[in-house]
Amino acid sequence: MSGMVVFVAQTPTLALAKVGNGSPFAADRCIDRLARLCNLSSTSQLRERAWLLNLDRRLAHNDSQQARMIAEQMMGRRIVLLGLKVAAAFGLHKLPLLEWQNVVAHGTRFKAARCPHPSNVNQWWNDDANVKRARHFLSEAVWN
Repeated sequence: MSGMVVFVAQTPTLALAKVGNGSPFAADRCIDRLARLCNLSSTSQLRERAWLLNLDRRLAHNDSQQARMIAEQMMGRRIVLLGLKVAAAFGLHKLPLLEWQNVVAHGTRFKAARCPHPSNVNQWWNDDANVKRARHFLSEAVWN
């Protein structure tokens, strides 16, 4: 995982797929949209450039407990928290959108940024200016 950005999401459905390096992530349109927002032509390219992790209530007692398990492995890494619920699980729901911040979450230091969940449900994505801003930030995240 060294050097690669880490995306942490929460599945909107129970359908999971093993994606890139054995990391579970939603097997739906969200990953396709995330790849496009990162200016990548395919989900395969996204898997080559980033780690995709999922908060799944079936894997831990609660979201915060699973966030703690993820955070313990993220020291010094860059993590994009996709969605307010994921950010809250890390205790980082007040992070500004699309800005890297040095944080301590669950006792671990890392760089984090908050991004709205890339689902069609989130109306934040209906504003072209928001999409442009996110595309710039996310493509920089995967290419640097």
